[in-house]
Amino acid sequence: MYRVIWAFVGPAFILGYAWICSTFLPFPIGSVEKVLYEPIGYIPAVLFGGFFGLIPIFYHRLIEVAFLKESKPDNKLLAVLFIIGLVAGLVINQANYFLVIQPNHMIECPKELGYKNNLMSFFVNDLSLCKEL
Repeated sequence: MYRVIWAFVGPAFILGYAWICSTFLPFPIGSVEKVLYEPIGYIPAVLFGGFFGLIPIFYHRLIEVAFLKESKPDNKLLAVLFIIGLVAGLVINQANYFLVIQPNHMIECPKELGYKNNLMSFFVNDLSLCKEL
């Protein structure tokens, strides 16, 4: 029973995690009116690090479920993939700023318009978009 449940819950968990990442880190394609950016890079680094760290765990669980073998992920591999994910998150966050926000001359939503976000900030083309947030 455990193996059947894991066969459905595992992929659903990964898809849910990818959906959460996509809400915090929208991939700008085409015309961009608003972009969510975090100056420190903490949130994207943790999201990508967690995702890269979960991949080998789910891979080994898939081997257990599909082939009925005992499989355990290597701790060194988990650490290396987590660090790669952290670096990827930081690089993507900075690339978002230098390749999307600066070339499009976007403006950060000011607090005077009622926008009060602690860690992440919206950058917009038109300040009227800040009122919708």
